This record gives sequence, structure tokens and C-alpha cells, in this order.
Amino acid sequence: MSLEKSSYAEVNTTREEGYDISFRFKTTLGSGLLAMGRGLTYFFLELSNGRLNLHSSLLNKWEGVFIGSNLNDSNWQKVFVTINSSHLVLAANEEQTIYPISQNEAYNSSVTSFPSTRLGAPGSSYATLTHGPNFFVGCVQDVVVNGQWVLPDDDANDTSSEADTEPSVEGGAEAGEGGEGAEVGGGGGGAQALHGVTARCPRRAQCAPNPCRSGGACEDRWSSFLCACPRPYLGATCQYNYTAATFGHEAAAPRSVVAVAVAAAARRAVHAALDISMFVRTRKPTGQIFYLGSLPREGAEETQVSASLFGGELLVHLRFNQTSENYTVGGTRLDNGYLHLIQVVRNATLVQVKLNGTEYFRKSISAAKQLDAEVTMPYE
Repeated sequence: MSLEKSSYAEVNTTREEGYDISFRFKTTLGSGLLAMGRGLTYFFLELSNGRLNLHSSLLNKWEGVFIGSNLNDSNWQKVFVTINSSHLVLAANEEQTIYPISQNEAYNSSVTSFPSTRLGAPGSSYATLTHGPNFFVGCVQDVVVNGQWVLPDDDANDTSSEADTEPSVEGGAEAGEGGEGAEVGGGGGGAQALHGVTARCPRRAQCAPNPCRSGGACEDRWSSFLCACPRPYLGATCQYNYTAATFGHEAAAPRSVVAVAVAAAARRAVHAALDISMFVRTRKPTGQIFYLGSLPREGAEETQVSASLFGGELLVHLRFNQTSENYTVGGTRLDNGYLHLIQVVRNATLVQVKLNGTEYFRKSISAAKQLDAEVTMPYE
């Protein structure tokens, strides 16, 4: 069966003490709430950054117990949990861990019984107790609680990693088997309530083929995808190439400039550390690229970080404490009409310059005065 953000399957069983649950699941999301048990105490079984995490008031550690890795690889994963008066067992596929129950709780064996089990969204009263998202997006099957088959095996014949299923039916394996929110009898006297649950596992891979253009990396979000676009591309599928501004083009003024006053909070943020980057494209061998620093004033000390082209090569200018330092990035011409990514990083007395993602030099500067960034100016 398939679950989305608000979906859940609730199961009621009877057992005086002890508890066990087993099922299989698959998803591409790294975190989500797989199951929770409620009784005199509680437990939460979560997927946390691709690892299985069980935490409960029965344990003497808030973070709980972890096991497994990369369990969000879209393949079926097998999970087993058993709890008794002395310890709990957590297993993911072939890996297993055993952890003792807190002695403060173990004196009463009934605290290890969880009459109500819910897979998926836990409800508002328990939502704040989860460590991560309080829902699960993906598929589960072969669910057995306290020895009782409590959910239909909708995917028994699905052996592929991505099921190509028939049209789904809300709330049960077959039409008429219980609609959304309906109660369905389970084996051994158990009962289940399904809400927003889709039968079988109707899903297709979101990143095969890759929908992201321009070299974008696709992240499969189970029922959607997310593109991580390399600069300067943007958009849902990296379909746009955004040019922020054009300077000195055709009828434009021969010395185009945009001056931006820097807000006080931003000025404080770059006093001792900054990371400024931009794409440039030109065929002119000389010209100012950017200036970040103080406004020129009579008798005032000027501080700046700026960059220009000289002979087609990048020239970085630094000025602190009346000390001017210039650094040339030789060997790479930027006046060939192609896009080039420029990045200048300052961290106190260390300066790094990168071109197109490659670091060309890293040097210590002689002055460490704070940068007074009153204005930033991109030029022609």
C-alpha cells in the first residue's frame, strides 16, 4: 500500500505484555515516520537520513537506537521490532541490534504492550515527539503486528523495484474492501482503520530519465523530483539561463554602472569574512568587474575588495589600512565571450580566488582591518 503525508493505517491488537511488528517498506526520502506504538508508554520507528531509528520512553537515551544505512534507495527494506520486559530487538534486513529496557519502566511488564499501532502520520497529539518529519511518503507491505496479519498484502506479486500497477483504489486492496477511514477486520481479532491509503504501490521513478536540463542533478522525492541546478541555470528543470545585467551593450552608456547601498546588517556580516561570486562574459580585455567597499571621502581610510580585467586576465584588488595589494590570476583569459565564474573569498587575513570552480591561489594578506562595505558596484 502507498502512503502520502497525511496517510495512515491504524491497527488495534490485544496482548498483555510484549510487542512485535514486522513489515517491508520502500521510499526515496531520507527521513519519515514509519510506525508508532501507543499504550502506557510509546515508541516511534523512524527513518532518519537513510537509517532506521527507534526511540521510546522505555529507553534511557532520547536519541534512541539506530541501525542500517541507505534504506531510502527505493528498494524494499525489511524491518522487525520486538519488545519484552528486559530488552528490545531492532532489525533492518540482515542487520540486528539488541538494547536493554530502562529499569525504571521494566518493573511493570504491561508497559511493553502497545494496543494501538499506527503506520504513517501519528496524529496531532504525538506529532511533536518525532525526531524528524511526522509522516511517511512511500510504500509498505507484509505488515504483521503481534503475530497477526493486519493489512492486505497488496504487492505480493510485485517483485520489481518500481511497481507498474493497475489503477489504485483508495482505502483497500479491492473496491468495496473498506473506504478511506473505514475499519477492516484483521487476523486474530485485530482491526485496522485506513486513511488516505492507496492500494498497491503505484509509483514510477522520478529521475529516469533525468528531467533536469543543463547538467542539473535530479533528486527523486518519491512522487516528485527536485533539480539542483549549476549556476547560472535556474528553474524547476534548470530551463532558464538568467543574465542579471548587461553593461556597455550597443546603445548603452560607455561606462555603465550599478551602485547598491549595503544595509547595516550586511555590512557587519562581511567585516572580516566574505564570499562574493558572479558569472561574467565579455570580449573586452580591460574593465572594472566589481567593487565592494567604502565610499571615497576626503581624509577617510578606504577599504575595498574589487576585481577587474587587465589584458584579459583577472586582477583582484585589496585595500586595508592604506595598504593596497593586487593579485593577478595569470594564464586564463576571460575575454573570449564565454561565461566564467569568478569567486573571491576572504577569511580574516586569508584570501582565495577561484575561476570556474578551480582555486588559482590562496594567500595571506598583510592587513586585517575590517572591510567597510558601504556600497557594491558592478561596472562595465
